[in-house]
Amino acid sequence: MTDATTEPAANRRRGGRGTLIAALIVALLGAGGSYYAVASGLIPLGKPALPALSRGAAPETAFIALEPLMITLESGDSRHQLRFTAQIEVAADARREVEDQIPRIIDVLNVYLRALGLQDLQDPLALTRIRGQMLRRIQVIVGDDRIRDLLVMEFMLN
Repeated sequence: MTDATTEPAANRRRGGRGTLIAALIVALLGAGGSYYAVASGLIPLGKPALPALSRGAAPETAFIALEPLMITLESGDSRHQLRFTAQIEVAADARREVEDQIPRIIDVLNVYLRALGLQDLQDPLALTRIRGQMLRRIQVIVGDDRIRDLLVMEFMLN
């Protein structure tokens, strides 16, 4: 009777490494297939898939250099100089129209940068935030469809 009721421990073990490996392979295949389906646009989630650009299909752009700006920032008894230089990325066909607006652009950037305090520049993400604010101000002056980006060439605080 004792032989029938006691089974060896090895016979009671189920699955083991084979089941674990099979489950891992199925999970990896499922994750890879899901990624492919979303990335290729088969399953439209979030933003649509980016269209493939051919070699010659790059949009025509032009860059307009802005004159360097020197801004004095005061903090209590200390003075600091901010040197700012940038270029504006524009649609090539709008270059002349944007160049005509350079005095207004410089004025807006001067006013914005002078309104900043030294504490505004101490944040690690300050340049990203400031760049976005300046880009938006330039787009308001010239038009969203003409200005593509603001490229910061120099942003130095002495």
